Amino acid sequence: MADLQTFVTRQKERQLSRMIRNPKYLVFSQFDGTPPSNNAANKSLSHACERAGIQVVTFHALRHTHVSIILYRGIDIASVAKRVGHSSPTTTMEVYTHVIQELQHKSYQISDNVIAELFS
Repeated sequence: MADLQTFVTRQKERQLSRMIRNPKYLVFSQFDGTPPSNNAANKSLSHACERAGIQVVTFHALRHTHVSIILYRGIDIASVAKRVGHSSPTTTMEVYTHVIQELQHKSYQISDNVIAELFS
């Protein structure tokens, strides 16, 4: 958060000095202050991955990874759906069926363990 606050402060300073136009203080923007296209963002990410010597990924793949991680960490479906802009939790459940099934299996195991502990 501190880095983002510093970014916003610098953006305001640059805007006042007319060095850049970024009225929405976007972290990623073109020179005219508009968001980059999906293709441009993925191209920049691809170059960054290559410089870092890691597998090239797309922002869409990062989105799926993010959703999978927060689901595995226990964030509820409704919150995840809202966070990623799905129209309903049903959409999230359909897209991430594989993760949901794994979590259900894990829940069943936990439930079975709780019952087993009650009778031991």
